[in-house]
Amino acid sequence: MTNGGNNIYVRKNVVSRWKGELNRAEGRSAIFSPYLTRPVVTGVFKSAKSNSHCEIYTLFDSEAFASGASDIRTLKKLKCLGAKIYAVTGLHAKIVIIPPAFASVGSQNLTKGGTSRREATVVITDPNTVHYLWSEVQPWCESAIEITNEMIEDMIKKLPPLRKRIRELRQQLTELNREIELEENGRVKQRETDQREAAAKAIVEANRQRQIVEDRRRTAKTWNSRITHAQVSVRAKVKATSKKRDGQLISLVASSSDLTKLTLPGGMVPHLVPFKSYLCIIEDTWRLGFARLVKTRITFVGRSLRRRGTSIIGGEDCEVWFNASTDTSSGTNLACNIRLTRLEFLSSIAFDCWFDGSRITIHRSKQSNLYFNEDVETWKNENTELIAANLTSTFLSAVLHDQQIELSSDAEVFFGARNTQYILFGGAWENCPMIMARRI
Repeated sequence: MTNGGNNIYVRKNVVSRWKGELNRAEGRSAIFSPYLTRPVVTGVFKSAKSNSHCEIYTLFDSEAFASGASDIRTLKKLKCLGAKIYAVTGLHAKIVIIPPAFASVGSQNLTKGGTSRREATVVITDPNTVHYLWSEVQPWCESAIEITNEMIEDMIKKLPPLRKRIRELRQQLTELNREIELEENGRVKQRETDQREAAAKAIVEANRQRQIVEDRRRTAKTWNSRITHAQVSVRAKVKATSKKRDGQLISLVASSSDLTKLTLPGGMVPHLVPFKSYLCIIEDTWRLGFARLVKTRITFVGRSLRRRGTSIIGGEDCEVWFNASTDTSSGTNLACNIRLTRLEFLSSIAFDCWFDGSRITIHRSKQSNLYFNEDVETWKNENTELIAANLTSTFLSAVLHDQQIELSSDAEVFFGARNTQYILFGGAWENCPMIMARRI
Protein backbone atom coordinates (compact mmCIF):
# COMPACT_ATOMS: atom_id res chain seq x y z
CA MET A 1 0.00 0.00 0.00
CA THR A 2 1.31 3.50 -0.89
CA ASN A 3 0.47 6.54 1.26
CA GLY A 4 1.98 10.00 0.65
CA GLY A 5 5.00 8.59 -1.16
CA ASN A 6 5.66 6.00 1.58
CA ASN A 7 4.99 2.28 1.32
CA ILE A 8 3.25 0.39 4.09
CA TYR A 9 3.76 -3.37 4.33
CA VAL A 10 1.09 -5.19 6.32
CA ARG A 11 0.74 -9.00 6.32
CA LYS A 12 3.64 -9.00 3.81
CA ASN A 13 7.36 -9.28 4.63
CA VAL A 14 9.69 -6.57 3.40
CA VAL A 15 12.85 -8.68 2.90
CA SER A 16 12.88 -8.46 -0.89
CA ARG A 17 12.65 -4.66 -0.69
CA TRP A 18 15.61 -4.56 1.75
CA LYS A 19 17.69 -6.71 -0.60
CA GLY A 20 16.92 -4.52 -3.59
CA GLU A 21 17.77 -1.28 -1.79
CA LEU A 22 21.03 -2.64 -0.31
CA ASN A 23 22.07 -3.91 -3.72
CA ARG A 24 21.87 -0.32 -4.99
CA ALA A 25 23.44 1.34 -1.94
CA GLU A 26 26.58 3.37 -2.52
CA GLY A 27 27.46 4.49 1.00
CA ARG A 28 27.03 3.53 4.62
CA SER A 29 23.88 1.67 5.67
CA ALA A 30 22.63 0.31 8.99
CA ILE A 31 20.37 -2.56 10.07
CA PHE A 32 18.79 -2.48 13.55
CA SER A 33 17.20 -5.78 14.56
CA PRO A 34 17.13 -7.18 18.12
CA TYR A 35 17.00 -10.74 16.81
CA LEU A 36 18.84 -12.34 13.89
CA THR A 37 18.54 -15.80 12.34
CA ARG A 38 19.55 -17.45 9.11
CA PRO A 39 18.85 -17.42 6.23
CA VAL A 40 17.08 -14.02 6.36
CA VAL A 41 19.82 -11.80 7.77
CA THR A 42 22.64 -13.55 5.86
CA GLY A 43 20.66 -13.25 2.63
CA VAL A 44 19.99 -9.56 3.20
CA PHE A 45 23.61 -8.87 4.14
CA LYS A 46 25.02 -10.70 1.12
CA SER A 47 22.79 -8.66 -1.19
CA ALA A 48 24.55 -5.43 -0.17
CA LYS A 49 26.60 -3.86 -2.93
CA SER A 50 29.41 -3.25 -0.44
CA ASN A 51 29.46 -5.46 2.65
CA SER A 52 31.99 -3.25 4.36
CA HIS A 53 29.52 -0.35 4.37
CA CYS A 54 26.60 -2.37 5.92
CA GLU A 55 26.56 -2.30 9.72
CA ILE A 56 24.34 -4.59 11.82
CA TYR A 57 23.10 -3.59 15.28
CA THR A 58 21.46 -6.21 17.50
CA LEU A 59 21.09 -7.56 21.06
CA PHE A 60 23.87 -9.68 22.45
CA ASP A 61 21.76 -11.39 25.07
CA SER A 62 22.07 -14.93 26.45
CA GLU A 63 18.31 -15.20 27.06
CA ALA A 64 17.59 -14.37 23.42
CA PHE A 65 20.11 -16.97 22.24
CA ALA A 66 19.00 -19.66 24.74
CA SER A 67 15.33 -19.19 23.85
CA GLY A 68 16.01 -19.31 20.10
CA ALA A 69 14.68 -15.81 19.48
CA SER A 70 18.12 -14.99 18.09
CA ASP A 71 20.84 -17.38 16.83
CA ILE A 72 24.43 -17.03 18.08
CA ARG A 73 25.76 -19.15 15.21
CA THR A 74 24.15 -16.74 12.75
CA LEU A 75 26.33 -14.01 14.26
CA LYS A 76 29.37 -16.25 13.76
CA LYS A 77 28.36 -16.77 10.11
CA LEU A 78 27.93 -13.03 9.59
CA LYS A 79 31.40 -12.41 11.02
CA CYS A 80 32.78 -14.96 8.54
CA LEU A 81 31.07 -12.96 5.77
CA GLY A 82 32.87 -9.83 6.92
CA ALA A 83 29.97 -8.12 8.71
CA LYS A 84 30.52 -5.55 11.41
CA ILE A 85 28.09 -6.45 14.22
CA TYR A 86 27.40 -4.23 17.22
CA ALA A 87 25.54 -4.82 20.47
CA VAL A 88 23.00 -2.16 21.50
CA THR A 89 21.70 -2.59 25.02
CA GLY A 90 17.90 -2.61 25.24
CA LEU A 91 17.38 -2.52 21.48
CA HIS A 92 13.80 -3.11 20.43
CA ALA A 93 13.45 -1.08 17.23
CA LYS A 94 13.47 -2.76 13.81
CA ILE A 95 14.94 -0.21 11.42
CA VAL A 96 16.85 -0.40 8.14
CA ILE A 97 18.41 2.89 6.95
CA ILE A 98 20.09 3.32 3.56
CA PRO A 99 20.83 7.02 3.00
CA PRO A 100 19.98 9.16 1.26
CA ALA A 101 16.45 8.04 0.35
CA PHE A 102 15.43 4.78 1.99
CA ALA A 103 14.44 3.75 5.49
CA SER A 104 12.02 1.20 6.94
CA VAL A 105 10.52 1.20 10.42
CA GLY A 106 8.31 -1.62 11.64
CA SER A 107 7.88 -4.74 13.71
CA GLN A 108 9.70 -7.26 11.50
CA ASN A 109 13.01 -8.69 12.75
CA LEU A 110 15.56 -10.13 10.33
CA THR A 111 14.57 -13.64 11.34
CA LYS A 112 12.79 -16.53 9.71
CA GLY A 113 9.84 -16.01 12.06
CA GLY A 114 9.64 -12.38 11.00
CA THR A 115 8.79 -13.42 7.46
CA SER A 116 5.71 -15.41 8.52
CA ARG A 117 4.22 -13.60 11.51
CA ARG A 118 1.73 -10.75 11.46
CA GLU A 119 4.12 -7.85 10.93
CA ALA A 120 3.78 -4.27 9.71
CA THR A 121 6.52 -2.09 8.20
CA VAL A 122 6.53 1.46 6.86
CA VAL A 123 9.02 2.25 4.06
CA ILE A 124 10.15 5.89 3.90
CA THR A 125 11.63 7.40 0.72
CA ASP A 126 11.53 11.10 1.59
CA PRO A 127 15.21 12.23 1.87
CA ASN A 128 14.50 14.72 4.66
CA THR A 129 12.76 12.08 6.77
CA VAL A 130 15.51 9.54 6.09
CA HIS A 131 18.15 12.08 7.09
CA TYR A 132 16.24 12.91 10.29
CA LEU A 133 15.90 9.23 11.20
CA TRP A 134 19.61 8.65 10.49
CA SER A 135 20.61 11.48 12.82
CA GLU A 136 18.29 10.18 15.57
CA VAL A 137 19.91 6.70 15.67
CA GLN A 138 23.48 7.98 15.74
CA PRO A 139 23.62 8.01 19.57
CA TRP A 140 22.75 4.28 19.48
CA CYS A 141 25.57 3.65 17.05
CA GLU A 142 28.07 5.64 19.12
CA SER A 143 27.21 3.77 22.34
CA ALA A 144 27.21 0.34 20.70
CA ILE A 145 29.90 -2.25 21.45
CA GLU A 146 31.37 -4.28 18.61
CA ILE A 147 30.69 -8.00 18.97
CA THR A 148 33.96 -9.91 18.66
CA ASN A 149 34.64 -13.49 17.64
CA GLU A 150 35.78 -14.20 21.21
CA MET A 151 32.45 -13.03 22.62
CA ILE A 152 30.62 -15.29 20.16
CA GLU A 153 32.77 -18.33 21.00
CA ASP A 154 32.31 -17.83 24.75
CA MET A 155 28.56 -17.68 24.27
CA ILE A 156 28.50 -20.81 22.09
CA LYS A 157 30.45 -22.79 24.75
CA LYS A 158 28.38 -21.72 27.75
CA LEU A 159 24.92 -21.69 26.18
CA PRO A 160 23.93 -25.42 25.81
CA PRO A 161 22.88 -26.13 29.46
CA LEU A 162 20.73 -23.03 29.47
CA ARG A 163 19.13 -23.99 26.16
CA LYS A 164 18.00 -27.30 27.64
CA ARG A 165 16.40 -25.58 30.60
CA ILE A 166 14.82 -22.98 28.32
CA ARG A 167 13.34 -25.74 26.12
CA GLU A 168 11.84 -27.43 29.18
CA LEU A 169 10.45 -24.14 30.41
CA ARG A 170 9.12 -23.31 26.96
CA GLN A 171 7.32 -26.66 26.84
CA GLN A 172 5.75 -25.92 30.22
CA LEU A 173 4.75 -22.47 29.05
CA THR A 174 3.26 -23.90 25.87
CA GLU A 175 1.25 -26.36 27.95
CA LEU A 176 0.16 -23.50 30.20
CA ASN A 177 -0.98 -21.47 27.18
CA ARG A 178 -2.91 -24.47 25.88
CA GLU A 179 -4.47 -25.05 29.29
CA ILE A 180 -5.56 -21.42 29.60
CA GLU A 181 -6.92 -21.49 26.06
CA LEU A 182 -8.93 -24.64 26.79
CA GLU A 183 -10.26 -23.13 30.01
CA GLU A 184 -11.24 -19.95 28.20
CA ASN A 185 -12.92 -21.98 25.44
CA GLY A 186 -14.84 -23.75 28.18
CA ARG A 187 -15.85 -20.42 29.69
CA VAL A 188 -16.92 -19.12 26.28
CA LYS A 189 -19.06 -22.21 25.73
CA GLN A 190 -20.50 -21.87 29.23
CA ARG A 191 -21.31 -18.20 28.60
CA GLU A 192 -23.01 -19.16 25.35
CA THR A 193 -24.95 -21.87 27.18
CA ASP A 194 -25.87 -19.41 29.95
CA GLN A 195 -27.02 -16.88 27.37
CA ARG A 196 -29.19 -19.49 25.63
CA GLU A 197 -30.61 -20.59 28.97
CA ALA A 198 -31.19 -16.98 29.99
CA ALA A 199 -32.97 -16.32 26.70
CA ALA A 200 -35.09 -19.43 27.18
CA LYS A 201 -35.88 -18.39 30.77
CA ALA A 202 -36.78 -14.92 29.55
CA ILE A 203 -39.25 -16.45 27.08
CA VAL A 204 -40.69 -18.65 29.83
CA GLU A 205 -40.92 -15.65 32.16
CA ALA A 206 -42.59 -13.53 29.46
CA ASN A 207 -45.10 -16.32 28.85
CA ARG A 208 -45.63 -16.63 32.60
CA GLN A 209 -46.26 -12.91 32.94
CA ARG A 210 -48.72 -13.05 30.05
CA GLN A 211 -50.42 -15.96 31.80
CA ILE A 212 -50.60 -13.97 35.03
CA VAL A 213 -52.19 -11.04 33.20
CA GLU A 214 -54.64 -13.40 31.49
CA ASP A 215 -55.46 -15.15 34.77
CA ARG A 216 -56.14 -11.88 36.50
CA ARG A 217 -58.21 -10.58 33.58
CA ARG A 218 -60.23 -13.78 33.62
CA THR A 219 -60.50 -13.64 37.42
CA ALA A 220 -61.86 -10.13 37.30
CA LYS A 221 -64.40 -11.19 34.69
CA THR A 222 -65.37 -14.27 36.70
CA TRP A 223 -65.66 -12.18 39.82
CA ASN A 224 -68.37 -10.12 38.22
CA SER A 225 -70.20 -12.96 36.49
CA ARG A 226 -69.85 -16.03 38.76
CA ILE A 227 -69.44 -14.64 42.25
CA THR A 228 -72.61 -13.27 43.83
CA HIS A 229 -72.00 -10.15 45.89
CA ALA A 230 -74.14 -8.99 48.77
CA GLN A 231 -75.13 -5.34 48.66
CA VAL A 232 -74.30 -4.56 52.28
CA SER A 233 -70.66 -4.13 53.30
CA VAL A 234 -68.70 -3.64 56.53
CA ARG A 235 -65.59 -1.52 57.10
CA ALA A 236 -62.73 -3.09 59.06
CA LYS A 237 -59.17 -2.25 60.11
CA VAL A 238 -56.12 -4.32 61.08
CA LYS A 239 -55.13 -3.58 64.69
CA ALA A 240 -54.03 -5.11 67.98
CA THR A 241 -56.86 -6.61 69.99
CA SER A 242 -55.26 -8.44 72.93
CA LYS A 243 -52.02 -9.81 74.31
CA LYS A 244 -50.62 -13.26 73.71
CA ARG A 245 -47.69 -15.01 75.31
CA ASP A 246 -45.10 -13.86 72.78
CA GLY A 247 -46.60 -10.46 71.86
CA GLN A 248 -49.79 -8.72 70.77
CA LEU A 249 -52.58 -10.48 68.94
CA ILE A 250 -53.48 -8.75 65.67
CA SER A 251 -56.97 -8.91 64.17
CA LEU A 252 -59.06 -7.43 61.38
CA VAL A 253 -61.66 -5.59 63.45
CA ALA A 254 -65.07 -4.45 62.21
CA SER A 255 -65.89 -0.80 62.82
CA SER A 256 -69.30 -1.48 64.37
CA SER A 257 -71.21 -4.36 62.77
CA ASP A 258 -71.42 -7.99 63.84
CA LEU A 259 -69.38 -9.90 61.24
CA THR A 260 -71.28 -13.12 61.83
CA LYS A 261 -74.35 -11.33 60.48
CA LEU A 262 -72.57 -10.18 57.36
CA THR A 263 -75.25 -10.13 54.65
CA LEU A 264 -75.05 -12.98 52.16
CA PRO A 265 -76.69 -13.12 48.71
CA GLY A 266 -80.38 -14.03 48.62
CA GLY A 267 -81.44 -17.64 49.08
CA MET A 268 -78.52 -18.57 51.33
CA VAL A 269 -78.22 -19.01 55.07
CA PRO A 270 -79.25 -15.83 56.89
CA HIS A 271 -75.85 -15.28 58.55
CA LEU A 272 -72.39 -16.75 59.06
CA VAL A 273 -71.66 -19.16 61.88
CA PRO A 274 -69.33 -17.91 64.66
CA PHE A 275 -65.97 -19.66 65.00
CA LYS A 276 -66.37 -21.27 61.61
CA SER A 277 -63.78 -20.69 58.87
CA TYR A 278 -64.84 -19.33 55.49
CA LEU A 279 -63.06 -18.92 52.20
CA CYS A 280 -61.75 -15.34 52.13
CA ILE A 281 -60.35 -13.63 49.06
CA ILE A 282 -58.60 -10.24 48.84
CA GLU A 283 -59.84 -8.77 45.59
CA ASP A 284 -56.85 -6.67 44.48
CA THR A 285 -54.24 -9.44 44.85
CA TRP A 286 -56.58 -12.48 44.59
CA ARG A 287 -54.86 -13.87 47.65
CA LEU A 288 -56.99 -16.42 49.47
CA GLY A 289 -57.19 -17.96 52.93
CA PHE A 290 -59.69 -19.45 55.34
CA ALA A 291 -60.81 -16.79 57.82
CA ARG A 292 -62.32 -17.75 61.18
CA LEU A 293 -65.05 -15.30 62.21
CA VAL A 294 -66.07 -14.19 65.63
CA LYS A 295 -68.49 -11.43 66.38
CA THR A 296 -66.41 -8.35 65.67
CA ARG A 297 -63.15 -9.55 64.20
CA ILE A 298 -61.14 -12.01 62.18
CA THR A 299 -58.08 -13.04 64.18
CA PHE A 300 -56.88 -16.28 62.61
CA VAL A 301 -56.58 -17.10 58.92
CA GLY A 302 -55.73 -20.64 57.86
CA ARG A 303 -53.68 -21.51 54.81
CA SER A 304 -54.06 -25.29 54.75
CA LEU A 305 -57.28 -27.11 53.83
CA ARG A 306 -57.51 -30.90 53.75
CA ARG A 307 -60.46 -32.81 52.33
CA ARG A 308 -61.75 -35.47 54.67
CA GLY A 309 -61.60 -38.93 53.13
CA THR A 310 -60.32 -39.61 49.64
CA SER A 311 -61.24 -38.83 46.05
CA ILE A 312 -61.17 -41.08 43.00
CA ILE A 313 -59.12 -39.44 40.25
CA GLY A 314 -58.06 -41.31 37.13
CA GLY A 315 -58.94 -44.64 38.71
CA GLU A 316 -56.76 -43.97 41.77
CA ASP A 317 -57.83 -43.41 45.35
CA CYS A 318 -56.22 -40.08 46.30
CA GLU A 319 -55.73 -37.89 49.31
CA VAL A 320 -56.01 -34.22 48.40
CA TRP A 321 -55.07 -31.12 50.35
CA PHE A 322 -54.63 -27.45 49.52
CA ASN A 323 -52.32 -24.67 50.67
CA ALA A 324 -52.99 -21.00 49.98
CA SER A 325 -49.98 -19.20 48.49
CA THR A 326 -48.48 -16.36 50.52
CA ASP A 327 -47.28 -14.50 47.41
CA THR A 328 -49.56 -14.21 44.39
CA SER A 329 -47.15 -12.11 42.30
CA SER A 330 -45.69 -15.35 40.88
CA GLY A 331 -49.04 -16.09 39.24
CA THR A 332 -50.32 -18.71 41.68
CA ASN A 333 -52.58 -18.35 44.69
CA LEU A 334 -53.18 -22.00 45.56
CA ALA A 335 -51.02 -25.11 45.83
CA CYS A 336 -52.82 -28.45 45.45
CA ASN A 337 -51.24 -31.67 46.67
CA ILE A 338 -52.24 -35.19 45.69
CA ARG A 339 -51.00 -38.47 47.14
CA LEU A 340 -51.98 -41.88 45.78
CA THR A 341 -53.10 -43.83 48.86
CA ARG A 342 -51.84 -47.20 47.55
CA LEU A 343 -48.31 -45.86 47.64
CA GLU A 344 -48.61 -44.79 51.28
CA PHE A 345 -46.03 -42.05 51.90
CA LEU A 346 -43.73 -42.79 48.98
CA SER A 347 -44.66 -39.87 46.77
CA SER A 348 -46.92 -36.88 46.30
CA ILE A 349 -47.39 -34.31 43.53
CA ALA A 350 -47.64 -30.58 44.17
CA PHE A 351 -49.59 -28.50 41.65
CA ASP A 352 -49.10 -24.71 41.54
CA CYS A 353 -52.51 -23.34 40.57
CA TRP A 354 -54.62 -20.26 40.12
CA PHE A 355 -58.12 -20.14 41.57
CA ASP A 356 -60.15 -17.46 39.79
CA GLY A 357 -63.36 -17.78 41.75
CA SER A 358 -64.89 -20.45 39.51
CA ARG A 359 -62.21 -22.98 38.63
CA ILE A 360 -58.66 -24.05 39.33
CA THR A 361 -56.08 -23.77 36.55
CA ILE A 362 -52.86 -25.79 36.87
CA HIS A 363 -49.71 -23.88 35.93
CA ARG A 364 -47.00 -26.39 36.81
CA SER A 365 -46.46 -29.52 38.84
CA LYS A 366 -43.60 -31.21 40.62
CA GLN A 367 -43.25 -34.59 42.24
CA SER A 368 -41.34 -34.96 45.46
CA ASN A 369 -37.64 -35.39 44.63
CA LEU A 370 -37.05 -37.42 47.77
CA TYR A 371 -39.51 -40.15 46.81
CA PHE A 372 -39.84 -39.77 43.04
CA ASN A 373 -42.03 -42.52 41.62
CA GLU A 374 -42.37 -43.38 37.90
CA ASP A 375 -45.91 -44.78 38.38
CA VAL A 376 -47.06 -41.50 39.88
CA GLU A 377 -45.46 -39.52 37.04
CA THR A 378 -47.15 -41.72 34.43
CA TRP A 379 -50.51 -41.40 36.20
CA LYS A 380 -50.15 -37.60 36.30
CA ASN A 381 -49.25 -37.33 32.59
CA GLU A 382 -52.14 -39.57 31.52
CA ASN A 383 -54.74 -37.74 33.62
CA THR A 384 -53.74 -34.07 33.45
CA GLU A 385 -57.12 -32.75 32.28
CA LEU A 386 -59.01 -35.04 34.63
CA ILE A 387 -56.89 -33.91 37.58
CA ALA A 388 -57.54 -30.25 36.78
CA ALA A 389 -61.30 -30.86 36.62
CA ASN A 390 -61.33 -32.85 39.85
CA LEU A 391 -59.28 -30.29 41.77
CA THR A 392 -61.98 -27.63 41.33
CA SER A 393 -64.79 -29.87 42.53
CA THR A 394 -62.67 -31.29 45.35
CA PHE A 395 -61.74 -27.80 46.51
CA LEU A 396 -65.42 -26.72 46.50
CA SER A 397 -66.42 -29.84 48.39
CA ALA A 398 -63.70 -29.34 50.98
CA VAL A 399 -64.67 -25.70 51.51
CA LEU A 400 -68.40 -26.55 51.76
CA HIS A 401 -68.48 -29.75 53.79
CA ASP A 402 -65.38 -31.67 54.64
CA GLN A 403 -62.93 -29.01 55.66
CA GLN A 404 -60.04 -29.61 58.00
CA ILE A 405 -58.40 -26.20 58.30
CA GLU A 406 -55.16 -25.50 60.11
CA LEU A 407 -55.29 -22.00 61.59
CA SER A 408 -51.68 -20.97 61.30
CA SER A 409 -51.46 -17.18 61.17
CA ASP A 410 -52.99 -14.11 62.67
CA ALA A 411 -54.69 -11.43 60.61
CA GLU A 412 -51.59 -9.25 60.17
CA VAL A 413 -49.89 -11.93 58.08
CA PHE A 414 -52.87 -12.26 55.74
CA PHE A 415 -54.42 -8.80 55.64
CA GLY A 416 -51.27 -6.71 56.06
CA ALA A 417 -49.79 -4.21 58.46
CA ARG A 418 -51.71 -2.48 61.20
CA ASN A 419 -54.11 0.29 60.16
CA THR A 420 -54.68 -1.34 56.75
CA GLN A 421 -58.38 -0.86 56.01
CA TYR A 422 -60.83 -3.04 54.10
CA ILE A 423 -64.43 -3.20 53.04
CA LEU A 424 -65.85 -6.69 53.65
CA PHE A 425 -68.65 -8.20 51.56
CA GLY A 426 -70.54 -11.41 51.91
CA GLY A 427 -70.49 -13.51 48.76
CA ALA A 428 -71.19 -16.93 47.31
CA TRP A 429 -69.45 -19.28 44.91
CA GLU A 430 -71.58 -22.23 43.81
CA ASN A 431 -73.69 -21.76 46.98
CA CYS A 432 -70.50 -21.72 49.04
CA PRO A 433 -70.55 -18.76 51.45
CA MET A 434 -67.40 -16.66 51.34
CA ILE A 435 -65.94 -13.37 52.44
CA MET A 436 -64.50 -10.86 50.01
CA ALA A 437 -62.13 -8.14 51.19
CA ARG A 438 -61.46 -5.01 49.21
CA ARG A 439 -58.51 -2.85 50.33
CA ILE A 440 -59.27 0.87 50.75
